[in-house]
Amino acid sequence: MRRVFWGIVVILIGLWVWAGTLGLPENFRFGRNWPLLLVLFGAYIIYRSVRRWARRRSPKVDVLSDLERGRIDVDEAVERLKQEKKP
Repeated sequence: MRRVFWGIVVILIGLWVWAGTLGLPENFRFGRNWPLLLVLFGAYIIYRSVRRWARRRSPKVDVLSDLERGRIDVDEAVERLKQEKKP
């Protein structure tokens, strides 16, 4: 979650700097639009962090979700949780 925070910080700094240098753009110039690189880098940090977080999602969450939705009963949920504890 810390990476998401820093990703948002980098995006906000990039947007702030870019907005400060932006007038009515007649054409794209790197000297004026370089803060977009910060914005893109921050977006990449957030994307990578969210993707990693989604992959690390605990199987317990899936069991509880299935139980809440009525897809499995309590006994099956207990069995699944016991199986996850075993190496």
